[in-house]
Amino acid sequence: MIRSTIVAAGLLAAGASAAAPDLVRVPTDITFASGHCSLLVISGKTMNCGDAILSLHYDDGQRSMAVKTDDGLVSFFGMPDADGIALSKVTGVRPGDTAAQVTSAAQNITGRCTPALIVAKTEITCQATTADGGRYAFDFTTDEKAPETQPFGK
Repeated sequence: MIRSTIVAAGLLAAGASAAAPDLVRVPTDITFASGHCSLLVISGKTMNCGDAILSLHYDDGQRSMAVKTDDGLVSFFGMPDADGIALSKVTGVRPGDTAAQVTSAAQNITGRCTPALIVAKTEITCQATTADGGRYAFDFTTDEKAPETQPFGK
C-alpha cells in the first residue's frame, strides 16, 4: 500500500512538473528503494520523512528524486551531469491531489543531488536554495536490498 501510494504520488508530481501545455508527463522508468531518511528540509523547515525513495527518469533526460513525507511526497527535479543532478525545481504532492493541487515549493533553485543513480547501500543527498535563501534538502541512505526499477510510459 505504501509503495503504490508513493508511486502514484510521484507520477502526479511528475505530471505537474511538465511545461504547459504538456500537463501529463510520464516517466520512462521508475526506481524504488527502501532505506532511512535522516533529514528533510522544505522552505527552511525540518520535516519528517519516510523509509522510501523514488527516482523517476524522463525522455528529455530529466530526473527527479522523491522522498515520502508524513502526508505525501516531495520531489527534487533536475538534469543529471557528471557530478549528480543539477536541480531546478522542488514540488510537493499529497495522495488524492489533482495536477492543479500539486504545489511547486520552489522553482529556479540552485543545488544538486548526489549521486544521480540509486543503488544498494547508497547515501543520497539533495541540497538546494532559492534566490531569497530558502533551503531545501534531504539525506537518504538506501538499505542493502537492491532497488527495483520498472519501465514505465512508452
